[in-house]
Amino acid sequence: MKLLRCLFFIIVLLTGAHCKKNSGLSSPGRLAAVTVVNVCTGDSSVVVNFSNDSIRSFISAYNVPLGSFYEYSVPSGKTPITVYQGGDSVHPMTSGIFDLQPQGIYSLFIAGQYSQNSQNAPDTLFTVDAIPYHSVADSSVGIRFVNLYKGGNPVSINQQGNANGSEVDQLGYKQTSPFKIYPATYANPDPSVGYVFEVRDATTSDLLTTVYYSNINRFQNITIVVNGYYSNAIDNQIGTLIVNNF
Repeated sequence: MKLLRCLFFIIVLLTGAHCKKNSGLSSPGRLAAVTVVNVCTGDSSVVVNFSNDSIRSFISAYNVPLGSFYEYSVPSGKTPITVYQGGDSVHPMTSGIFDLQPQGIYSLFIAGQYSQNSQNAPDTLFTVDAIPYHSVADSSVGIRFVNLYKGGNPVSINQQGNANGSEVDQLGYKQTSPFKIYPATYANPDPSVGYVFEVRDATTSDLLTTVYYSNINRFQNITIVVNGYYSNAIDNQIGTLIVNNF
């Protein structure tokens, strides 16, 4: 009997410790994925806070450098999202409350021009992402385009050698195209070249920039972000960023 009582207490202690250890953890099924993309002209990095505890979260937060992206796992529900300039936990660049669904997939783009001295807020674009599924039997990739090229006309996109606008005809500022499925076999596209996309002014057909998507991974999905700003024919900065989705 004494031995049985000892075994009983050991089981109770182990069970209690196990429950306590996991009581504060979020179930993976209750999390959402948020990819933060930083293409905000004039800023070196951003820090994103998903909590009301600004100081503690800021200290441990990841800096997202200009021209890069970072994927966060965030508890679902009504979630505060505040964006700070790297190194400044006092002056938020922008903030809002977002209703994140369990297992939802989202992107938050930080764009436009930001200057702390002028108190200009950056432009933001928040998207709910419908990520394509690629069957193992299909050698393919998914590609979409986002226009964050501020101040210019809408853009059109074509594969090099094809008609203007053959991929996307008109894409205005802060607009997103749906994901489109492209072959990704060993021969198509040419593995030495990959896909070459031309971004044009949809009004004038002038070539703005060229995107080279090589080293393609099958079953991957990417977002090609056209970013920068247009002020006049001389002061004109445009770039692109390839963001890896799921």
